[in-house]
Amino acid sequence: MFINRIALNNTVDWSPGDKIVISSSSYEAHQAELVYLRDIYGPIVRIWGKLNYWHSDYTQQKAASVGITPKGHRSGRCHHDHTFNDNWTQYRVPLSTGGCSIGTCVSSSSSEMCCGGTVHSIGDTVRIVLAAEVGLLSRNIQIDTDTPCSGSIMVGQHTSDLGEKYLGSLELSNVEISDFGTSSLPSINFINTSQSSSISHSSIHHSCGCGITATNSTNIMLHANILYSIVGHGVHLDGGNHVVTDNLLVLMQQPKTQVEWVTGMKINPLTDVFLSGNSVAGSERIAYHVQGKGCHFEKRLWQENVAHSSLHGIHVYWEDDLKNCMKISGFLSYKNYDYGLFFHVEGSAMVEDVTLVDNRVGLLPIVSQHSAFTSLKQYISLHNSVIVATSSAFDCLRDRIKPFSANVTRKDRAPSSPYGGRVGILWPMFTERPRRWPDYPWHMLAAEGTVSGIMKLQDVTFSGFKKSCYSDDFDTCIMTIPRNMAITCPITADRIKMLDVRSDHVFYFHPQDRTTSCPLSAECSGAQASLFKDLDGSFLGHGPTVTVFPVSEHDVVHPCYNIGK
Repeated sequence: MFINRIALNNTVDWSPGDKIVISSSSYEAHQAELVYLRDIYGPIVRIWGKLNYWHSDYTQQKAASVGITPKGHRSGRCHHDHTFNDNWTQYRVPLSTGGCSIGTCVSSSSSEMCCGGTVHSIGDTVRIVLAAEVGLLSRNIQIDTDTPCSGSIMVGQHTSDLGEKYLGSLELSNVEISDFGTSSLPSINFINTSQSSSISHSSIHHSCGCGITATNSTNIMLHANILYSIVGHGVHLDGGNHVVTDNLLVLMQQPKTQVEWVTGMKINPLTDVFLSGNSVAGSERIAYHVQGKGCHFEKRLWQENVAHSSLHGIHVYWEDDLKNCMKISGFLSYKNYDYGLFFHVEGSAMVEDVTLVDNRVGLLPIVSQHSAFTSLKQYISLHNSVIVATSSAFDCLRDRIKPFSANVTRKDRAPSSPYGGRVGILWPMFTERPRRWPDYPWHMLAAEGTVSGIMKLQDVTFSGFKKSCYSDDFDTCIMTIPRNMAITCPITADRIKMLDVRSDHVFYFHPQDRTTSCPLSAECSGAQASLFKDLDGSFLGHGPTVTVFPVSEHDVVHPCYNIGK
């Protein structure tokens, strides 16, 4: 019998026999593990059995304090602030007699989540914690079914025979729900509710359907909950005025008969939804499927949310976005097999306060022209964000794996770099006739028609674009999409930081797959005044202003490129 000892830097009030889940820290969501606690000696936690997978640990982290609650209530979570300079604590060396260890706990003695991972440093000011989360599943109150996959908690409205209307609400705290849900019903289902409801400090695991679903409902608070091994969406909210904070979702699984991709958190078109401190740590498809906010909405509603170990970290699809202009902010997305952030929106897009690390492709941006705004030039803005190709958390042996879900989603694979490494940004696409998924893969949705547009990079840091793992693989900052050269539009950049970036692999332009007659010139004429313009010299280091464009394969410049000749 193997017994693993995990050294924590704070004491927890967990009990022997409690169930905990350890999230994946790789690209494979199924490397999450459920284990039982043997005993706890202060900061030393011993678990029964041997861990089957490697889980990352780290040497430094920020301490986060939470309010003390009575023993057994167990509230709190790890703090995933990825930019900080103070309140550091030293990680204690893990003790292990077999298997691996999980980093440290970063909250008070009443915490229900602990974290392990690697801190990736960028200069002297930015620290990005890439953490494998640990969540407590055992709770004081337990609800399960006599027959697995047969139970559901329904919350809604009821009208009596006398015409009296009753409005339902739900208050759950410190409750463990297991083996609920069916192929057609979630474990907890809100339908047409307007009364305030809350689920806090609870766990839902081994659900045969979705975890928590709300349809046409308002005023729901989800706080500090653990969802593990869910067949379907973990949390799917429709309505408005919801508060979703400090929740951990681990291992969302794709239903076999469902075409729509499963999501850790799916947020339908909503207003005033506060999304903060959540972590989706492993989905067979998408971590967050969100709608975005209006570009001119100043209130900060999304912050410090984490996505990892999925195919797509953050995903916005054009059928559910805001029209005219959409904003995405407040995410750390790392170790996602295809895209850290994918969006195909109708109208312009703003991305800010986003950190993308160790993704095959950091960002794939696609904009379709809204029919009501044909006279406006569409734009994509990336501001105050960080893109890391290869971090110090990337393990050259353990992280070179293909997740199980990659086999059944081959046609939707992100384009590979000819250099073999990871890509920061795929060249933006602006289109007037969007194609539809699943008829076409995600990166080919904008291949018909083009409109005028521009992408603006400002206060963006590129880091870790280099030769990785002592091989011939090289990371690339910006790459065009194969077979989409006809609809590329210009990119401008200023106030850019380039740290640990090889200057000879900043761009990759795919060969132009066209004839000298340029049959698409009527469509793309005027769409590109230039291709890439470094406004202040901060991107290329050659001084302002530098313009970059691909070399023509023919004797004359293509009229499609419209670069001034």
